[in-house]
Amino acid sequence: MKIKQVCEATGLTDRAIRYYIEEGLLSPTYTENYMGRRAYDFTEEDVAALSHVATLRKFGFTVEEIRRILNDPQESIAVLAEVRARKEETLRQEGANLDALSRLEAEKAYTVAELAEKLAEPVREVEVPKEDRTSSWVKAAERLLMGLAMFFVAVAPVGFLIGGLMGGIYTYRYAVFDGVGAVCIGITLLPTVVMMMLYWRKRRGKGRTGTRLAAVMICLVLLPVNWFFSFRILGPSVTTDIRHYREFDAEFAMNDNLFAQKLFPKNARYFDHERTENGGLRTLWLDAKYFYRYALDFENIYDVYAEWPLEAEDFEKEIARVEALYEEELPDYLEYRRLEKGNYICFYATYERWIDEAFSHEPGDGYHYVLFAYDPEALRVRYVYGTSLRNEVDPYYMSLEWGEEAAP
Repeated sequence: MKIKQVCEATGLTDRAIRYYIEEGLLSPTYTENYMGRRAYDFTEEDVAALSHVATLRKFGFTVEEIRRILNDPQESIAVLAEVRARKEETLRQEGANLDALSRLEAEKAYTVAELAEKLAEPVREVEVPKEDRTSSWVKAAERLLMGLAMFFVAVAPVGFLIGGLMGGIYTYRYAVFDGVGAVCIGITLLPTVVMMMLYWRKRRGKGRTGTRLAAVMICLVLLPVNWFFSFRILGPSVTTDIRHYREFDAEFAMNDNLFAQKLFPKNARYFDHERTENGGLRTLWLDAKYFYRYALDFENIYDVYAEWPLEAEDFEKEIARVEALYEEELPDYLEYRRLEKGNYICFYATYERWIDEAFSHEPGDGYHYVLFAYDPEALRVRYVYGTSLRNEVDPYYMSLEWGEEAAP
């Protein structure tokens, strides 16, 4: 049944019916057009409910009092007492007004001023109902502000969650979803769940404006806490196992170190051998892969690692390129030295860094390192770039296999 038919059946105006729906006294199904205008579809139960509401309104029940009874029929005892008290007060005032009118002389003509003076003394001033004193646009503004606040509180934690996940992707963190991550997700999304519950109760005509306002204010205060927990969802990668590293192609960029970008070759290719069915070996040319680990969360400790064999000619060219790079283009702030480790000859450059003022680290507590190493017998090359906390986390290259043990 459409709203026009309901108006004819109940005698209520379109505006009154929509007002009762907005106040949560009934919840008919509806559809919305592109302008946001709702077209309601009323059932027989909805029409009966409207008739009941209209009857109570005729007897002086307020919308809030009707809502209280809908939420809890036991409230009708207190509501009836309140309505009865108001009616008694109205009757007393009307009786006083009738007495004042009775004292006027029936056959005497009065001017407006004279009538006002005669009637003013016995009539007590009655306060205009609040709903009549508050303009409709003020009510609409209050509802809009409350709706915007609830929407922001509900959406912000979802944004925090997406930001935390995107932050993990940006730093290429190794994803560890464990019990702590699940708890962090629950804490982050708690305001969203609370706002959805309040909205659902409001649609069903339950809950009070004061309760919603208090919940919104509490959730607003807690949003910084939700933001903090949103960045703890992805656990840190603290492993040194190469199987747990993330794999990237040769275009992976070390954005915070230009020298490392030059050191790691772009579009590099290397070879490997595959045994054929007849027992022979077949050479395969493969695109180079880099392996990346992110560790210790806010400390921003990470490693980028690559290793592969080259053919003799390519091997000599790469050694010459790296030697020239270290000799001619090494920045002044990098300390450069050569060393031997096992079967490898290493070009090692490092510099101290100030990790983060927020963690009260002093300069020198951590460092960047850029390492190139090659094995002249196996014709293998290694590239390692990363950061480390001194005396806390050994850089990844310390755990690599170097062949024969080298002197420190």
